[in-house]
Amino acid sequence: MANLGIVYRIRGDLDRAEAMFQQCLTLFQGIGAHPRIGWAQAQLDALHEQRRQQVSAAPSETH
Repeated sequence: MANLGIVYRIRGDLDRAEAMFQQCLTLFQGIGAHPRIGWAQAQLDALHEQRRQQVSAAPSETH
């Protein structure tokens, strides 16, 4: 799942990447894998930042 999330993110499919990272986070939380929980959360945070940057870089439409 984690690798798929990375591949989707690189390819620009942020929705699928987010779904994979969210699944990882849920799984890691369920088994108590604390270092991996932090990694999954960091991936989600980076993805959200990437989305934010894309929105702010998109040309604004003025009518």
